[in-house]
Amino acid sequence: MFDKISEKLKTIANVLFRIAVVLAGIMCIAGLAFLSEASGATVGMLIGAAVVLGGSYVSSALIYAFAELLEKTTSINLHIGNISSNGIQRLIKNTEKDTTATKESEIK
Repeated sequence: MFDKISEKLKTIANVLFRIAVVLAGIMCIAGLAFLSEASGATVGMLIGAAVVLGGSYVSSALIYAFAELLEKTTSINLHIGNISSNGIQRLIKNTEKDTTATKESEIK
């Protein structure tokens, strides 16, 4: 369920924005349909469409940015883990070499 959550969040942000664009388009068409009947309703519909579109863009951008943050953090964590494990392995090898060299010098 939580595997590759950043990809799922990016998909959700994309889908939500597309739905809002369609909804704003429907609101604009409805506003234009009422153009001749009541000018207040038309202005209200167009303002509502702009609010829906703007709000959707901001929320989708925040969700997408959070998903990017998760993805980059996971990548950095993996790289740090690799560096740490490689560094520890090198430290162990160097310690073993030093110990072996010390034992050989004591024998001579």
